[in-house]
Amino acid sequence: MGKPIARIFLGVSFYQRGRKTRIFVPKERKKRFEEKLKKLTNRNWGVSMEFRVKKINQLIQGWGNYFKVADIKKYAYKIDSHTRRRLRACRWKEWKMVKTKYKNLMKLGISREEAKKNANSRKGYWRLSNNPILHLALNNQYWQEQGLKSLSKVIS
Repeated sequence: MGKPIARIFLGVSFYQRGRKTRIFVPKERKKRFEEKLKKLTNRNWGVSMEFRVKKINQLIQGWGNYFKVADIKKYAYKIDSHTRRRLRACRWKEWKMVKTKYKNLMKLGISREEAKKNANSRKGYWRLSNNPILHLALNNQYWQEQGLKSLSKVIS
């Protein structure tokens, strides 16, 4: 990034790259957005996944449309993957029982052995949300089918 200009106007700031003036989102705005996302993807918030996805979509749609003029493509991909990981942890906790986890993994196309191994895992929700098998079962397409919007698609 070029040299930032020390002005924030309507939540965005500016920098120079060569002779062009570009727009970026300051760290404070990103941090506030991430805190809101963190609140909506909290595993202890006892709401249905449909309601949770609806609220996340509202936040992503609003924030994305407001800041789409800025250079946030890399940031959008990072936020998308992090949000999906947090939602995987929520879904895993939602399934609770080993039997339920096993049945749902089988429904999502995971082999019998892998489903059994992962359903019986004693690892925590956050650690398992990064597990390749769970990532395969609850992939990007799964979340699109659930109605989750992608920040990277909103800004493009």
